Amino acid sequence: MKLILFIWQLPQHILAFFLMLLSRGKVKEGTVTYRAVPLLGRSAVTLGQFTFAGWKLDKYTLAHEYGHSIQSKYLGWLYLPLVGIPSILRCIYKIVMRKSSVWYQSGYPEKWATELGFKKLGIDL
Repeated sequence: MKLILFIWQLPQHILAFFLMLLSRGKVKEGTVTYRAVPLLGRSAVTLGQFTFAGWKLDKYTLAHEYGHSIQSKYLGWLYLPLVGIPSILRCIYKIVMRKSSVWYQSGYPEKWATELGFKKLGIDL
């Protein structure tokens, strides 16, 4: 079953492999482990079952990123075109247009990731 899930999320895992080359090791926060990539600055990204961050993540960001891992399990090969690309474009738009983080988190696919992660981990929104 793990092999099937790995193949189902293969495009994300290929990209994660390259980010792992830039990582500076694992960071353990409770039951969650993510990889530190200083290049990401104040951002975080989840690709398949791997989460990367440029800074120490709080429990809410960890829950949100966990939601992205759930989206990846649901969508498989469609995750990057349906979640990854819209998320990156939304982030770029936020920076260029100087939108707030609240604006960024309130739209697709970020709101969905937050809802999934918070529900699964039992955190109230």
